[in-house]
Amino acid sequence: MLSPPVTGALAAVMVPVVVILLPAILAGCAEPTAPAAPPTTRPLLPTLASAIDLDLDPGIVEVHLESVAAEVDYRGDGVRTAVAAYRDAGNPTSTATVPGPLIVANVGDTLVVRFTNRIADRTTTIHWHGLRLPAEMDGNPMLSGAVYPDKSFTYTFIARDAGLFWYHPHVDTDEQMELGLYGPLLVRAPGEPAVDVERVLVLDDVDLDDAAQLRLEADADDVALGRHGEVILVNGVERPSIEVAAETTERWRIVNAANGRYFALELAGHEFVIVGGDGGPSPTARTTDVLLIAPGERFDVLLAVAAEPGTRTWLRSAPVDRGHAKLAGFDVMELRVGSASTPPVAALPEQFTAAIEPLPVSPQTPVRTFRLGEDLDHPTGPIFTINDEIWPFNTPIEATLGDLEVWSIENEGAGDHPFHLHGVFFQVLDRGGVPEPQVSWKDTVRIGPHETLRLAMRHETPGMWMYHCQIPEHAEGGMTGDLMVTEKP
Repeated sequence: MLSPPVTGALAAVMVPVVVILLPAILAGCAEPTAPAAPPTTRPLLPTLASAIDLDLDPGIVEVHLESVAAEVDYRGDGVRTAVAAYRDAGNPTSTATVPGPLIVANVGDTLVVRFTNRIADRTTTIHWHGLRLPAEMDGNPMLSGAVYPDKSFTYTFIARDAGLFWYHPHVDTDEQMELGLYGPLLVRAPGEPAVDVERVLVLDDVDLDDAAQLRLEADADDVALGRHGEVILVNGVERPSIEVAAETTERWRIVNAANGRYFALELAGHEFVIVGGDGGPSPTARTTDVLLIAPGERFDVLLAVAAEPGTRTWLRSAPVDRGHAKLAGFDVMELRVGSASTPPVAALPEQFTAAIEPLPVSPQTPVRTFRLGEDLDHPTGPIFTINDEIWPFNTPIEATLGDLEVWSIENEGAGDHPFHLHGVFFQVLDRGGVPEPQVSWKDTVRIGPHETLRLAMRHETPGMWMYHCQIPEHAEGGMTGDLMVTEKP
């Protein structure tokens, strides 16, 4: 399906992503300090360019991606950082960007992504984070194989669900994501309501040395908390600026693409109205002053701009207690408020929500128990485990297609772990015995230190699926498992 000219709401979607970096500090170390405040005015948030659709069929979105070695200007000062990044190979004039091209489709479309690895010294894959698709399209190198330099693989699947998703490698994930290999994928539902402005915001952080080059070697803090850096990025630029109009409503679709950074977004004098998340629209809207986003999570929020014209204010991240450390707050993005140029759109939360039926869990529903463990002082180096097993030397678990299960996940460690399950959505039932206040579809969920969380899922797609801590340093360090779903005999 060829893309029409980009105007209106879709143009607003093509927005830059913010990446935020904060130092990781282990328990017992000095209290971390916040990154220095940037100047009053920052570079404008860059536009996320949409990948060109090369298929004329209105029900097929075909894009060509390449992973390449490249250089980007994270700080906006002209000093370039060597990265690995995606480019839109369907556009001969495109250059590699961090994040990669925004892929846009509609619910029910068939996506065809022809991927070529142009990085000379790395094998890689693309994992489609949050999407329900065939197992062989999931980017698990144990199923589809890794894509070697100058080799290609075609991912083909149907976009079953509306929402913001993202893509990244599943080979040496900790380094390849830190290098810049990730990008957003937006799936639109039919008849989506209009707002004044819609933005896609990709949050990240990077650790740069004095020459503005990436520090890839993980230290003890990086292993404990996931890589952190002091350069906070939105759509690939350090703490950018956006212009908003007073008395208007903006829709922000946000993904946290950082390795280990948590974002606790707050904007003085404003509330976020949460209308969706990982699995699409929520059943009811809810408001919050602080929007906590763990690595891998997505949120769909409405923001009614209440500040007066002429105001300059900062979207900030509040301090976050990660268990091993309480990380200081920091600035994320500057908002410059101008006068409203058009009558505001009545963007009522009810227009954005959708009914979600709770899964029929009963006392007879089978329960599996998973214990997340960490040993930062192990003689061979820090290790992370699930049920005392270290991936890839783990025993896959087995399940039957169509079965409903409850997973009880016990975090035995002193640090947070965002838990991600491939290929299926789940519903969080309770935390520490306290029922979840709202039914929603999730694929990534934060589990706090020494916390037990219960979730329910129905196994709906056969094949081998991964589940793991979404902090890639933990997943690569052993906190990964394999689930084999087979059809009933």
